[in-house]
Parts: sequence; structure tokens; C-alpha cells
Amino acid sequence: MNRGDLILASWNELFADEKNRERIPETAVYRFCRIVEDAFDERPLKYWDLGCGAGRHTAALARLGYDVYATDNAPRAIELTKGRLAEFDLSADVRLADMTDSPWSPNYFHGVVSWNVLHHNRLAAIREAVS
Repeated sequence: MNRGDLILASWNELFADEKNRERIPETAVYRFCRIVEDAFDERPLKYWDLGCGAGRHTAALARLGYDVYATDNAPRAIELTKGRLAEFDLSADVRLADMTDSPWSPNYFHGVVSWNVLHHNRLAAIREAVS
């Protein structure tokens, strides 16, 4: 097989396999939440899980009592995230969207969580997503 023959799996295909669905939230996300809590007095805090994948951080943020918004560009990820929220009787606004598009724009978030997401794109798209 040469480089031109290489076919990469889509995120939808990857999320179909349980081994590609992380379930345990990263401890750094909890540390980030403490920093954000100290920085803002208003409550509830609003978080965006950008590239939510199977929903581990979306559910963790909702469990902490935040207003949570989540996006992913894979329909399967959206299904998984909604399922994870339902499993714990939690709620969040979960939508299908590219990382460069906010379906809530203009909107204000106290924090954005994007774990292992941004680097999966071209530099121009990463810059657009961050802006």
C-alpha cells in the first residue's frame, strides 16, 4: 500500500468501537473548573465542551452543576454524549457542529474544554476555532 492508498477512518467509524470511547474525565478538567470558579462570581458557570466525543467531560461538567453546551462533528459522538447524559439523568445542550462553528454564537462561556480535539485539524482551522 502506498501513501495514496491510505484510507483513514472517520470519527463516526472510530466512535463505533468501544475502545475509542474514553469514559473517565481528565483530572486537569476539574483543576480548570476550580480556576474558572475563582475567576467568576456569577453562577451558574457556562462551559462549552468543544469536540465532546463520547461525552465524558460533558457529563462531568453537568454533574458539577454547570450549564453545559457540547459540540462534535460526528453524529455518533452526539448520540453517545446524549446517551451518557441520560445514563446519569443529566442535561446539556448538545449539537452537531464543526469545531470552527459555535451554534450559540454570539454567546458567552466562562470556560471551554477541548480535550484531544484541536490538534486534529489544519492550522488555519485551529486558529479559527480558538478565535
